[in-house]
Amino acid sequence: MARLVLLVLLVLLTCVGFLVRAIRLRQLLGEVLGALPEIVLLARQLLEFARQLLRTHFRAGLRQITLALGELVLPRGQVL
Repeated sequence: MARLVLLVLLVLLTCVGFLVRAIRLRQLLGEVLGALPEIVLLARQLLEFARQLLRTHFRAGLRQITLALGELVLPRGQVL
């Protein structure tokens, strides 16, 4: 009889342990999923910053090419 009581207590403690772990896992999962929108927003902001940086460098390069091409044009009085 005492063995049966000990076995039941052991099963109950095991079940309680599983429930505690499940609750902790659920809380952890909630925190991770709660932070997901912030992570997505941060990634979008980084991509937007990179896009703006590339666009700025591209425009600066075009400006330099335009200036270089403008230097190749001779004024009207210097035409051969």
